[in-house]
Amino acid sequence: MTAALLLINNERITLADDADLPALIAAIMTALDHGGAFVHIDGGRGDQYDVLITEGTQIIVRHGSASVEIVAPDGPWNSSIDLDI
Repeated sequence: MTAALLLINNERITLADDADLPALIAAIMTALDHGGAFVHIDGGRGDQYDVLITEGTQIIVRHGSASVEIVAPDGPWNSSIDLDI
């Protein structure tokens, strides 16, 4: 099984095997929607991080060949965004 990776401002974090990627992406989007917030991340070796996510943060989530880049929009978030990973 390929581990999921989270890249934040070019820093690479290997996620836990049981990481809930949709919940992580939702938490990141919520942080961006509120102008910035800390998001809790469970790393792959039992490491835990509380990462500050702001509108200037570059975020990429990779799992296998799938990749999602999350950026703050120029305007408000469209609440109908739905991701299927």
